[in-house]
Amino acid sequence: MKNIVFYLFFILFSTGQSQHDLLTNYKWKIEKISNSELKGLFPENLDYGEPWIFKKDGRVIIHDKYVLGGGITEGVWSLKDQELMITIRELDLKFKIIELNTSKLKLRLNFDNREDLDYDFVSVKKE
Repeated sequence: MKNIVFYLFFILFSTGQSQHDLLTNYKWKIEKISNSELKGLFPENLDYGEPWIFKKDGRVIIHDKYVLGGGITEGVWSLKDQELMITIRELDLKFKIIELNTSKLKLRLNFDNREDLDYDFVSVKKE
C-alpha cells in the first residue's frame, strides 16, 4: 500500500498535473485491449478508431469499435481515488486506473463478470 501511495505522489509531483488534468489535456488512443480469458479476440495491431476525449466539463467522447457497442459514443465521466467512472447509454462502467502519465493510460474494466479487460492507451496531444 505504501508503494502505491508513493507512486501516486511521484506521478503528481513529477508531472505537476493531476489525474484530471492528465486525462483532459490529451486525447487517448487505444493501443491494445487484452484479456487472457479472451486471448486472440483482440489482435495486437487492431485499429480501435479515433482517440477518446475527456472534456473538462465531465463529458467524454468514446471511440471503441469492438467492445462498448461500437462507433462513437458520448457519455459522462468522473474520478474518485484510483477509479474512473464512465456512464454511457445508462450503463455505468467502473475502470481502475493502473497507470496514468503524460504518454500512457492503462485502465482495467471488469466486464460482464468475466476476467478483467485491460485497456492500454497512448496519448495524443490536443490541438
